Amino acid sequence: MANPESRFRQAIHRHLSSRVHHESSKAIMSNGTPDDYYESLSGLARIEYKHYPKCPVRANMDLVKGNSPKLSALQQAWLWRAYHNGQPVYVVVGFGTERAMRGVILYSPEEWLRPWSPAELKERMRTPAELAKVIDQVLVRGLYEQISENDVRGSTDVP
Repeated sequence: MANPESRFRQAIHRHLSSRVHHESSKAIMSNGTPDDYYESLSGLARIEYKHYPKCPVRANMDLVKGNSPKLSALQQAWLWRAYHNGQPVYVVVGFGTERAMRGVILYSPEEWLRPWSPAELKERMRTPAELAKVIDQVLVRGLYEQISENDVRGSTDVP
């Protein structure tokens, strides 16, 4: 049986456009390399996934100093280096199980290296289909800047 992080990734992948190629980097067995590689004719990205059984209610989520799962020192270095070399890299954090799965996309080192309050997480929480739409928009349309909330909540059509 797949672990919760794998099920979360699969839930997102089910909703990706057929124009987005994706493959797991886990088989590479290279410490620090983000979990998945994505590519389309308009661009590419790497995404590191983390999954928590449930969203924090009182305490902040901290991917650096908090409880597991957190970003390892090698993952932080890999993401930081790629980001500063102009490569699109993101961290997607999932919460919950099965039908209740939700997640947030963290777009930059400033976002993935700081603590997040439960209220901030709740505000940015998205379904796997909505997260897939953001990945589609970044890769198919070539939109590497942070996607606005209106774009995520709008139509699911990708040109």
